[in-house]
Amino acid sequence: MQWKVTAFWGGKKVELRQTSRAVTPFGGLVVFFEFLRQVGYLEAVNKYLPFRLTSPNAIDPVETFTAFLLSVVAGARRFAHTSVV
Repeated sequence: MQWKVTAFWGGKKVELRQTSRAVTPFGGLVVFFEFLRQVGYLEAVNKYLPFRLTSPNAIDPVETFTAFLLSVVAGARRFAHTSVV
């Protein structure tokens, strides 16, 4: 089984294939990303996020929130674990 999907940021193509190898919790993140893309997650969070950062060096708050959300999905128990994702 093979699927091609578009990555969230950057628009690069990602190929999903079935394997008999062990899968980590991070393996399902690609599928979760695709689900979020299909339901319009980025547009909704961008629209309803209550603040905007104006510094040219600031990380987009949508990306920070999404990294936190994905770390929770992958099993992180502390915000410090977000750096792994």
